[in-house]
Amino acid sequence: MAKQQKFILPDSTNKLSLGNRINVKNATYTLLRKKQVCWIKHSFSPKNEKARRNEFNKFIRSGGEVKNCNDLSSEDLAGIYQQLFKLRFAGRVRCYEFDNLMTIFSEFRNMLFGHILYINGKPCAYDLMLKSESAGDVYFDVPNGGLDTNYLHLSIGSVLMWLNIRSARELCSSLNKKMTISIGVFEPQWEYKKRWATVSYVGKVIC
Repeated sequence: MAKQQKFILPDSTNKLSLGNRINVKNATYTLLRKKQVCWIKHSFSPKNEKARRNEFNKFIRSGGEVKNCNDLSSEDLAGIYQQLFKLRFAGRVRCYEFDNLMTIFSEFRNMLFGHILYINGKPCAYDLMLKSESAGDVYFDVPNGGLDTNYLHLSIGSVLMWLNIRSARELCSSLNKKMTISIGVFEPQWEYKKRWATVSYVGKVIC
């Protein structure tokens, strides 16, 4: 939506982005709002960046390796996602069916972004990250992912998040476009997300 445009949205939704607050005249971001979304910060403190670099270096010294998701086939990505998702959630959350994952990784191939972490030659962390580009913005969405809990001592979740954010920042800088990254909804049990993100309510369209 063009930033200068203001209009009434002729459709109902309760998940309107904060970025459209200035556009949509028939929306509320305060009345009966519960759902909150996490938006990655545009910069981090020098102390935070140093801590992430130290985690990354420790991971590499321990046999770690980083691959780009675009270097793998759709079938490999689907298998890795399922494997790591199940290791992370251990049956508490149902994973997507393999065929559905194959559809995502095949049909939306041009939207895939980010890295996969390996330890001693085996995948250990992968977040599904999708990219969408407009004239002045690049939007990234991280709906979910998985990791091997045997390697939590190597901060693999943190290392992966940092690498993906850094790559997204570099891409947006090279394109001279604004970066927006969502890492999903916020719940009290996901307090760790606040290390990376600011939290805001999504809007509701009043028809």
